Amino acid sequence: MRLAGGVKLEQRQFAETQTALTQISDALTGYAVANGYLPCPDRTTGAGANDGIEDLNAGTTNCAVAEGNLPWATLGIQGADNWGNYFRYRATAAFTDRANPFHLTSTGNISVQCPATSCGSPMIYTTSAP
Repeated sequence: MRLAGGVKLEQRQFAETQTALTQISDALTGYAVANGYLPCPDRTTGAGANDGIEDLNAGTTNCAVAEGNLPWATLGIQGADNWGNYFRYRATAAFTDRANPFHLTSTGNISVQCPATSCGSPMIYTTSAP
């Protein structure tokens, strides 16, 4: 009987995390539409780490890090999955550039792939994600 309860909990956590991922997508899209650029990542080490606020280099409009945590506080959403892990986030510099807003024809340089053994051979979904 305990096993069934554990499976239900796991299913609920998975479903709630899927909902959070949809909220992240919507929040990032809204942020980009409102500002013309994506937010910078929240750094994972150093001053201000893991606070959910995007991190810029002091006195500039450049991101302090290329990859870190989702800037959840900046976006006004939750920052961790239901297991307590921060959502990771990376954005191509061309999409976080405040001086030169991106356009719908802009392309990124981040690869999205499935390297897991369950994929068989690695599947590459895109090599130009923002």
